[in-house]
Amino acid sequence: MIAVPAALLAACLAVGTVPAVGRALSTAAAAFTDRSGYLADTLGRTAPFTATAAASTWTAAGHASPKMRG
Repeated sequence: MIAVPAALLAACLAVGTVPAVGRALSTAAAAFTDRSGYLADTLGRTAPFTATAAASTWTAAGHASPKMRG
């Protein structure tokens, strides 16, 4: 009963506190939604990866700053 919520909480904490995890997920999401890449793969052609991942605008230092605590 506790294993699934614990795993989800751990995954959320990893995404929120480790910027590299968020960037990797953002890149994977961009590749997943790349329509031209899917069409090229389906038709047996090659296409350059043109999708761009969303930029991460926060840093760990900025997140821990005293201004953010209230």
